[in-house]
Amino acid sequence: MRALIAAWDQLWFAPLDPRVPAALRIGYGLLGLWSYAGLWPTLAWSLADGGLGQGVGGLDASAVNLLANPLWSFTSLVEVQVAFLLWMACFVALALGVGGRLPMLGAWLGVLTLGERNPLLIDGSDGVLRVLGLWMLFLPLNAAWSLGRADPQAEEHSRWPLRMMQLQVCVIYVKTGLIKALYPTWQDGSAVFYAMASPKYWRFPMEELLASPVFQGFTVLATYATLVFELGFPLVFVPRLRRLWLLLGLGLHLGVFAFLSLGAFSEVILWSYLAFVVFPPSRRPSP
Repeated sequence: MRALIAAWDQLWFAPLDPRVPAALRIGYGLLGLWSYAGLWPTLAWSLADGGLGQGVGGLDASAVNLLANPLWSFTSLVEVQVAFLLWMACFVALALGVGGRLPMLGAWLGVLTLGERNPLLIDGSDGVLRVLGLWMLFLPLNAAWSLGRADPQAEEHSRWPLRMMQLQVCVIYVKTGLIKALYPTWQDGSAVFYAMASPKYWRFPMEELLASPVFQGFTVLATYATLVFELGFPLVFVPRLRRLWLLLGLGLHLGVFAFLSLGAFSEVILWSYLAFVVFPPSRRPSP
């Protein structure tokens, strides 16, 4: 019994390596700038009154609306532009490690509001940033690789928020794998071929590549390999298999990125792998 209790405490409450949340913080900031800075020229029609955001200011200030869309009352173009610039400043502050947890809160609220204000602007990558960003609010983000003041008690911080992030990534993969397994195209091995056959997602012309029998055989293998990888992703918690499974995921998403343009999904998922990284022991100079 004592062994089980000790294992439970080690799983959830063991001290946290401050370099892991620092890497996640920097990645979140850079991904935010990469994914959202390009929205600036579109704000007049995408988020402000008079465009696709018309009428959002008419929402009442109920608790539900405030939770779903914290910036519900900022609807004029000037208000939206100011809020947007503050949002970008939060991502910059995260990348630099200044401002404590406040920039993380501002960045996360911006991602949350964007999806509720105009769902046409978001995809699966925004959902991952929204969910994992919530758990990051509970991590000591500036304890390492930061220009700001570090938390002197960061190394004593328990790892439960990081575990929640890891479990969330597992849920994303397993749920996606289960849904895919129900479709006939994933069962007969043709799903990847049909996904790559849609020209609107191509990074380059692929007519000749898709006509190749060798490449068609590769897509069948890739279809079944994707199912095995996603359904088996919880094996990442087995220490001996963690590196293998992360490398398989790296190969999968780099392959998707090389052939298809699917927004920032591949980049965001690979960023989430930082939650599983085990850094080598730091070498501190001897006194």
